[in-house]
Amino acid sequence: MKNKLIHIIICACTFLWTLFIWSNSLRSGVVSGEVSAGVTALINKMLEYLSAGSVPEHFVRKSAHFTEFAVLGLLLALSVLPLALRPKWTFAAVLSLLAACVDELLQLLSVGRSCQLTDVVIDISGAVLGVLAVMLVFESKKPAKSANLQF
Repeated sequence: MKNKLIHIIICACTFLWTLFIWSNSLRSGVVSGEVSAGVTALINKMLEYLSAGSVPEHFVRKSAHFTEFAVLGLLLALSVLPLALRPKWTFAAVLSLLAACVDELLQLLSVGRSCQLTDVVIDISGAVLGVLAVMLVFESKKPAKSANLQF
């Protein structure tokens, strides 16, 4: 019962995180740019305080893509972990790729936004990192002959 509750919570978090990512893609180009500029300014203030230079807004935007999808990949991998799917990790990565493609297509619906293949590559790279992180943790704890992974 406890494992089912944990699985339901992880699936709910995965769903909500996906909605968060897609809601960001539905923002207009102006609003998205304002958010990016604000985050970039905050990061650069922290870096200035540390005497560590600064980062361009483009880097912050692409890092945001990577990070959003790294979290999604991690959540998707945890979501498929208790399911009787083979191969689990590939399934989580394919779901991540689909989410990345939908994310970019949603941007076509937003004024001042565009669909970029490079962003899909960045997104899926982040997602694969998240999936690999979960895989490494759970595969290292897995007994040599066991086929079932449990929380």
